[in-house]
Amino acid sequence: MRFLATICLLLILSPAFALEKVSVQLNWKHQFQFAGYYAAIEQGFFREAGFEVSLHELAAGQDPITTVLKGEADYGVAASELALHRAQGKPVVALAVIVQNSPLVLLANRRKIPSIEALSEARIMLVPHEAELMAYLKREGVERFTTVQHNFNPADLISGQVDAISGYSTDEPFLLRQAGFPYIAYTPNAAGINFYGDTLYTTESRVLAMPEEVGRFRAAVLRGWAYALEHPDEVSDLILKQYSTRHSKAHLLFEAMEIKRLMQPELVEIGQMSATRWQSIGQTYAELGMLPTSFSLDGLIYETEPQHSLPVWIWSLLIAGVVVLSVTRELAPVLAGLMVAGRVGAAIAAEIGTMRVTEQIDALSTLSVNPFKYLIAPRVIAGTLMLPILVLIGDIIGVYGGYIVAIYKLGFSPSSYLTQTWDVLESMDVISGLVKAGAFGFIVAIMGCYHGFNSGRGAQGVGAATTNAVVSASIFILVFNYILTQVFFS
Repeated sequence: MRFLATICLLLILSPAFALEKVSVQLNWKHQFQFAGYYAAIEQGFFREAGFEVSLHELAAGQDPITTVLKGEADYGVAASELALHRAQGKPVVALAVIVQNSPLVLLANRRKIPSIEALSEARIMLVPHEAELMAYLKREGVERFTTVQHNFNPADLISGQVDAISGYSTDEPFLLRQAGFPYIAYTPNAAGINFYGDTLYTTESRVLAMPEEVGRFRAAVLRGWAYALEHPDEVSDLILKQYSTRHSKAHLLFEAMEIKRLMQPELVEIGQMSATRWQSIGQTYAELGMLPTSFSLDGLIYETEPQHSLPVWIWSLLIAGVVVLSVTRELAPVLAGLMVAGRVGAAIAAEIGTMRVTEQIDALSTLSVNPFKYLIAPRVIAGTLMLPILVLIGDIIGVYGGYIVAIYKLGFSPSSYLTQTWDVLESMDVISGLVKAGAFGFIVAIMGCYHGFNSGRGAQGVGAATTNAVVSASIFILVFNYILTQVFFS
């Protein structure tokens, strides 16, 4: 009876434990480009999330986005063209950006095409939907060239039948290196065109109907990619064994290394995407006339958390403005002044205090040497002149640090961020910081000299003078910073 009861219970509960069958439409042939999906299947991440996943290569002439929209696949892998389709009213939803920087490049013979401008009047093998390369050529002033139908074989470039070909930095460069071909890669990022690479997506209807399932699937994919990046050798063997022998293991490992560079997992969390970046991509399509200037990308980004109500361009402006103004006006001069007070001010007080205790200053007076001209003046002049130079270096480092975080962590467009920075920054912002730095340098040197000259006797007196110099200089720096800020910006 117990046996029969167990069998009945299993029959009743088995549907609850059945795996949901889902299909993923890839946007190319099996290779390391899709390593995270292979790893998620092999390591059981999909099964743990409740899915039985099948992966489908891209067939000749097939559009992967159309395949998903028609319901022939549940999920898909595409790139920045998702923004174009969403703005055209197609219900695609980007779930996770896997490759933060597009691998799409123009490859040419560096001996014949030493610069991107040399591609004018050239024969270029392109795919029609490669909008970022079209925009790149347009921004560089290369508008007259002959487009050749792509055959996805670099042999025509090697033989000289074409002057340049589009390709992935993860793929064709390996073949060109093997052939000993002197190639050069031109990337759209050089012109401020920063498209996303491979992105996991699905339809809006699936997100609305099955939000929990979509979230679990997305999480499993990200786990798979984290595993693939940590075990490229193992995943390369898996590809060769179960999926494709089209590429050698050396080729797959080259692809793995380049994909990791483009994903930047040390800087950017796998799957992260930015509304600002997508908006910038849409603007590039609008520049090419592929979208109206009033396009909308509402609904494109899968929302795992509540979104900010402010438009994305406002966040870009606010962050760029806050960084550049806070660094040039306040942070760089104040922090540099306090740092120099603790280091240089203390050293001046200790040095002059020691000379006072050991009667070296009295000896200078005996030799008719003016202690003020010999000891104080050089230190005050040096402090007043050198601290502005230190602050200028701090300005550059601070603004560049903000740029790195904004681009690689927050996903802002490089050209947009730099434009906003230059729009906000005025010459008076930098000048005020440098004037403050000169005043702070003067304060540090004066306080160090004053307390050193008035040092008490013995080691205890010198120690007290050193402490007093640092404390008084720090207080004066903060007070004068407030006064000077009121003078410049009241």
